[in-house]
Amino acid sequence: MKIKFSKFEIHYISTQPTLKIIMKDKLVPVLFFLLFALIVLNGCKKNKELPACGCSAPATDTIAETSNLKGEIMYFGSNNSKDFQNKYVIVYTEKDCINCKHYLAICNESVLPAEVLALKSSKNTLQVSFSGVLKPVCEKVFAPADNTYDNVSLTKIVLQ
Repeated sequence: MKIKFSKFEIHYISTQPTLKIIMKDKLVPVLFFLLFALIVLNGCKKNKELPACGCSAPATDTIAETSNLKGEIMYFGSNNSKDFQNKYVIVYTEKDCINCKHYLAICNESVLPAEVLALKSSKNTLQVSFSGVLKPVCEKVFAPADNTYDNVSLTKIVLQ
């Protein structure tokens, strides 16, 4: 037996003592709402975390201006590490450790003077003193333990 009302139908099945109510007008909007909610909740995930490596990563260490570090700046064209390809790099050696070399890929090349930018074509090196903020590289370099590899955002650079 089927009884129709304006908003729903009642199906009464004589073989089973169940009452089934189908809401015609409410079913379609509810399904659209659930579909919309599913799309919105899955599509609006925002990643507000800072990257763990690269020039946008948080600082891991600071080279203060008072440390008066001196090194050689050069341009690395093609290199094995993606972090150092086509970048200006400062290499400095610790005073008490001749084998200890620190390679710093420069993140903010806009602060470099014209003399340094000319190194790209000349393949020479220049002596500089510098300070800045160190950030981790994304691709770890396999090298002797005496060598370190980082990115640096320079706060000061002076030609020697």
